[in-house]
Amino acid sequence: MDTDGKTIVWFRRDLRIDDNPALAAAARDGSVLSVFIWCPQEEGQFYPGRQSLESLGAKLILIKARSTLKALLKCISAVGATKIAYNHLYAQHLIDYSKERATVAGNTTSLFSPYLHFGEMSVRRIFQCVRMKQLLWAKEGNCVGQESVSLFLLAIGFREYSRYICFNYPFTHERSLLSNLKYFPWQADQAHFKAWRQGCTGYPLVDAGMRELWATGWMHNRIRVIVSGFFVKFLLLPWQWGMKYFWDTLLDSDLETDILGWQYISGSLPDGHELERLDSPQVRVTSLPIRAISRMPSEWIHHPWDAPPSVLRSAGVELGLNYPVPNVDIDLARERLTARCQLSSLIFVACMFKCATTVLAYLMFFPNGSCFHGVKY
Repeated sequence: MDTDGKTIVWFRRDLRIDDNPALAAAARDGSVLSVFIWCPQEEGQFYPGRQSLESLGAKLILIKARSTLKALLKCISAVGATKIAYNHLYAQHLIDYSKERATVAGNTTSLFSPYLHFGEMSVRRIFQCVRMKQLLWAKEGNCVGQESVSLFLLAIGFREYSRYICFNYPFTHERSLLSNLKYFPWQADQAHFKAWRQGCTGYPLVDAGMRELWATGWMHNRIRVIVSGFFVKFLLLPWQWGMKYFWDTLLDSDLETDILGWQYISGSLPDGHELERLDSPQVRVTSLPIRAISRMPSEWIHHPWDAPPSVLRSAGVELGLNYPVPNVDIDLARERLTARCQLSSLIFVACMFKCATTVLAYLMFFPNGSCFHGVKY
């Protein structure tokens, strides 16, 4: 370790030289020792994903330790450092997004998210560049461009809003932000969970998204909303399971953003989806990258189970053999979701008034496989 370093710059999720206040401040004071510390014990179940560190154009010391604090103290002792500089993981800018609802539109994404997660790109720099483009298009009268920029900035705001939520409510990775889901009877069904993960639910758009995720580590934003909504509202699986799976598989896995996304879909945010809102998993697209149904006509590809036998034969589709039948009926899912939402509200009120009779009725109604306040019965 170089012994002439006097200021330690502790890199975390800000792995960049551009727009790095801590690095700039340290450089003004003299020599700098750049350090990145990975402490699996402190990360818990949400350890870093498969991303790699890009070259910063300067020496970066990588340390694996059991304690971040002890590692920093050891660095200070080794180089005789007098200062440690670091950036806050949460900075209060763009949080006025909370006054608006995030909207994602279009058929493409920026692909910035993996680089934003580890701080290889600065949110402030992106905001500045996009804002300048917005002003230019406003001057040119480019309404389409202005609208596109506005939607993009809302998406960036959604990301920053997730930092605000998790910073102020650190329990949100395991519990709902609002108390309305405290007693919701989630269905802890491992078979449905496996079918969802493997892209074998029988709903082609959901299956295509999940298979793409496993094969590439990537999924379009809109498809993320669809597969997570199907997970929570059709299969009634605990949203924490889905969030953890996204963390394990997405190349751009980001704890705060994933927490906010899953809580948003589950209806546990002040401005989120209502849990009772059941969106169809059959959004229209012309084709899907699933080999078994690739020859299905576009009019049937989202619901092959409704196609005439002659169409299925021509497309080489054998439902239940080379492509699964739907693992849940849409109408039945809607009725079940409505019933459980009503029951959840009843249990919540009953528990507030300590009504043991109503709680007992709940346990009789859902004797097995349901989650009651985090406990499986």
